[in-house]
Amino acid sequence: ARFVVPFVMAGALAGLSFLPDPQPVAPELLDIPATRRIDNVTVDVRLALADTEGGRDAAVINPSLLVHGGEVVVVARRHQVTTRRYVGAFSGSNVNVEEQVWHSEILMGAA
Repeated sequence: ARFVVPFVMAGALAGLSFLPDPQPVAPELLDIPATRRIDNVTVDVRLALADTEGGRDAAVINPSLLVHGGEVVVVARRHQVTTRRYVGAFSGSNVNVEEQVWHSEILMGAA
């Protein structure tokens, strides 16, 4: 009876492969309003920040604004992942190695 289990599992996995892939149900950015007033002093605004130094894989996230003394100060984080692949050694055998380095920087500017 035990020898049947691998065949049943293989059949079940093969059957599951015919199910459609799940589609993420995420709201489109266009459905989110560009401006939303929360109360008399707080406004939520979509910021179109551009990162000219971070490279094409960098993302600017979590921006914060401060209006002080006639200046607008912007603080945000830049995140980027770099990946390096090479052949290395493990236990006397050649193996494929993949290294990922996560870079995170604080950005600040005023205008």
